[in-house]
Amino acid sequence: MKLYCKNCNKEFNTTNAKKIYCSRLCRNEKRSLRYHSINNCIVGVSAGTVGAINELKVAIDLMKKGKEVFRALSPSCSCDLVVLEKNSIKRVEVRTGHYSGNGKLFYPYPKDGKADLWAVVVGDTIEYFNK
Repeated sequence: MKLYCKNCNKEFNTTNAKKIYCSRLCRNEKRSLRYHSINNCIVGVSAGTVGAINELKVAIDLMKKGKEVFRALSPSCSCDLVVLEKNSIKRVEVRTGHYSGNGKLFYPYPKDGKADLWAVVVGDTIEYFNK
């Protein structure tokens, strides 16, 4: 049976009617593009860079709200930002999220749970969740 690849549109032969890619390379390329366009919101920019951009977006948003914000210098710190407000300190974990087709928010949950506040960035929108 002859089919057309969903990535490169090249015609290929197969006995499997469910196969949609001509090769593993095309399948992986298409999955990578889909992952980055949904999760990173900036196609062609690495996940680490998108994460740093989103941390800065959250820091700017919190500063606009009158908070004092401090950013971690190491990517292996227990939280991304620290916020001082009045006499309390809050640890903030920033995550890049996306909405599913039915509008549900998805984002990777922090593994250690040391943050007091989670900020989930989807494009230009920021949603905050208390621990």
